[in-house]
Amino acid sequence: HVNSIDPVRVFAHDGRGGRYRGLAFLIDAGGNRISSPVVAEDFIGAAQSPRRRVYLSFEADPEYWNSSSALDLIRQSAVYASYGGIRLWLNLQQLTLDPGDHISGTVDVVRSGEPAELTLELLHGSQVLASRSMACGGRLHEELLLKEPLNNYGLYKVRATVSMNGTMVERYSSGVCVRDSALLHSGKRLATGKDYFKLDGKPYLMTGTNYFCTDPYTSAFFVSGSLGGNPWVWEADFKEMEQQGLTAVRTGIWLNRVRYLDDVSKAADERLLWAIEAFLQTAANHHLQVIFTFFAFDPQTELEPGPGQDGDRLGPGSHPYLDPAAIDAQLAYLRTIVMRFKDVPFLSFDLINEPSFGNPKRHWRGNSPNGDPIELAAWQAWLERRYGTIDSLACAWRVPPEELDNFHRVQLPNYSDLELARFGNPRTIRAVDYNLFAQYAFRWWVDTMVHAIRATGAQQAITVGQDEGGVADRVLNQFWGESPVDYTVNHSWWRDDALLWSSVAAKTVGKPNLIGETGPQPVSSLDGSSRWDDIGGTPLLERKFVLAFANAGTGILHWDWTRSETFGILKRDGSHKLWMDVLRGVSTFAHDAQAYATEAKLPDIALVLPQSLQLSSFGNWGVTVQQNAVRALYHHARAAAFAIGEYQLAKMPGAKLIIVPAPWMLHQNAWNQLMTKVQAGATLLISGRIDADDHGHPVLERVRGWSDPYSSAALTTREIALTWPDDSAILSYSDNRTTFAERGILQSGNTFTDVQVGAGHILYFSAPLELADQLNVMGRIYKFAMNRAGVSAAYETSCKDPGILICPTKLPDATLYVLTSESASRDPVVFKDQLSGSDIRVNLAPGRGALLLIGKDGRVLASYNAH
Repeated sequence: HVNSIDPVRVFAHDGRGGRYRGLAFLIDAGGNRISSPVVAEDFIGAAQSPRRRVYLSFEADPEYWNSSSALDLIRQSAVYASYGGIRLWLNLQQLTLDPGDHISGTVDVVRSGEPAELTLELLHGSQVLASRSMACGGRLHEELLLKEPLNNYGLYKVRATVSMNGTMVERYSSGVCVRDSALLHSGKRLATGKDYFKLDGKPYLMTGTNYFCTDPYTSAFFVSGSLGGNPWVWEADFKEMEQQGLTAVRTGIWLNRVRYLDDVSKAADERLLWAIEAFLQTAANHHLQVIFTFFAFDPQTELEPGPGQDGDRLGPGSHPYLDPAAIDAQLAYLRTIVMRFKDVPFLSFDLINEPSFGNPKRHWRGNSPNGDPIELAAWQAWLERRYGTIDSLACAWRVPPEELDNFHRVQLPNYSDLELARFGNPRTIRAVDYNLFAQYAFRWWVDTMVHAIRATGAQQAITVGQDEGGVADRVLNQFWGESPVDYTVNHSWWRDDALLWSSVAAKTVGKPNLIGETGPQPVSSLDGSSRWDDIGGTPLLERKFVLAFANAGTGILHWDWTRSETFGILKRDGSHKLWMDVLRGVSTFAHDAQAYATEAKLPDIALVLPQSLQLSSFGNWGVTVQQNAVRALYHHARAAAFAIGEYQLAKMPGAKLIIVPAPWMLHQNAWNQLMTKVQAGATLLISGRIDADDHGHPVLERVRGWSDPYSSAALTTREIALTWPDDSAILSYSDNRTTFAERGILQSGNTFTDVQVGAGHILYFSAPLELADQLNVMGRIYKFAMNRAGVSAAYETSCKDPGILICPTKLPDATLYVLTSESASRDPVVFKDQLSGSDIRVNLAPGRGALLLIGKDGRVLASYNAH
């Protein structure tokens, strides 16, 4: 017990790999743990006696160390260190009990030092219901033998205390829940509108965290560190989450699922179901929505390799997504959980975290063929459905039909066939087909899982927790979002320079999109030190948080509520990072703003994602043109758009202006659908080569009849002079653009033409705009196209700094603004809201983010960091 510590500075670090925790905390006026100046670390194992270190991790004035408080602190720290390292662990067998049952489980102790006494206690509230004591040497493993019946609903605490000569040396607590069916079936049901969540029919902006457990010994479900978990820790953490304003947690089973499965049926083991029920009942006490995730990365891997082992253990079947044997095993596990909890209103489901398609040994490397007979047969059948005849397929792939023979002899591509090759591999033309096959195969798997859940009678919301692979190079949101999932998800982890694009490209028309994981992805300097520490990572984290609400985003879940110097919201000592202030502030904004988040008004601009290019071996360029288009449109042209994929154009709502960024290759159906929109009056802005189909074959009918005849050619000059009505510019093409890219040529030598088609216009630039380096020029061209199409902006500003983002989402009675700074400027951000006519002024520091909700009468209805 320390009465007084007077630190000048407190040092935060992550220990040396032992059990590291704060012993004393500095608390602010709000009760938040700012830092821990006194920490301890226990080391158990490694063929050494258990040992303990105590760190006085602070600097104080010299006079302090001569004070009685300092001397008392040093004495107590030395005594505590002298007890040696201790691992005190309660392993409870059943975390949910019926009234009248009693707890069961074991206590395990590993320690050093003199003989001690172990006391076990069962508590309900502050009342001790049962206890027993025993001698405790260096090692102990005993049944609990606390047989008192638990008659009341709710949480019971099991406490273990090691003491020496009447002084407590170590304490550890866990708990169990007595089943409270009324509580479990209370709470609000998560539902979805076109853009936003709803709770019991009322608008809801979600703010929360991914969470498993902060217990020092078990991560609960996450990696099956314990088949149980710790309800007492869950209770403490959920209580704090509620105090911080959080309303949701995402959890589930990421790794080592096999430890939770019944050996015979492959269904979820009853012990896991009891643990999930305790987790849910504890969350219900604090009014938290719970999203439970069934699988991670691929649905077949059941056990990750341990130390010295080479490979993962796979479940039944030869392919994670296609083999019926694999699907049956997955459904046996999934159905058990759904059937047990289908009537829990505050529970919803995430089918799989960050899926990679195909080979379970190649996560996060694009879509990868697995090469098994099941996948081969599915690939061949898909090709036959798509092409009809082997002659059509041979034409698309530019090979003689005799080389393919028939569909049943067509082999899967090699990994090298899916990658960009400078020369020598004509099979890269097949990449677009395999990547499309992967989209539809994954969609089939999602359909199967959703159907199985719905067949139980469950009506909870369902999603897929995809990361940036869903907007970049794996199974894409725009494809699987057409399945019966209720909303889409993006995890904005890696692409720090394109965070807005992640939000724009991930959202499908008519369904909400949630940023389901985010935070500063760790990055090291040359010397190995972290660039994103608690302080340095805060601006990036803040921009990621606020951008979760851009483009009608429905919320944010931080990764994660754990003790970690990298991802965690807590430092390893248990104190709060500065990130907690951001999460709490954004949560307050969400609570204040959500009543207005009924439905977003679509912008008048549609951004078509050129998916044939994205799914080809030039996939990186397919992403680049999207990112450049988003940055040019929002940061330079000061406009907004909704995104829709090339293969989803049949469902595109009306738009005055349609931007297709430097598509190079487009499926013919997509071109036809675009022409239908133009004939009806839309304006299409498109550039570069536009006559190529999804395999690069020319389709000259697209440009037949143009008054200024079009042809295509290689892009061979690094600099291109561009002229359009009342303006001109020079475009530069770096990074091997002139090695691979193609462009259009107008016979007149002009670089722009306006082609009337029916009631609309094609604004065509012969150079591929979005492959160029000059985003400011793209912005000027976008403004030109907006004027031609009659598009007006949601706000006006004189700000010329492209590092300042002002991102509007129009709501029926307000406009939600996301502001971010990627600029060194400290000038105020000034703009006029068009809906209300109000002038807005925000002081935004470099690197920071802010949120504003402006009512149609000009009042600030909600704000975060908008001073």
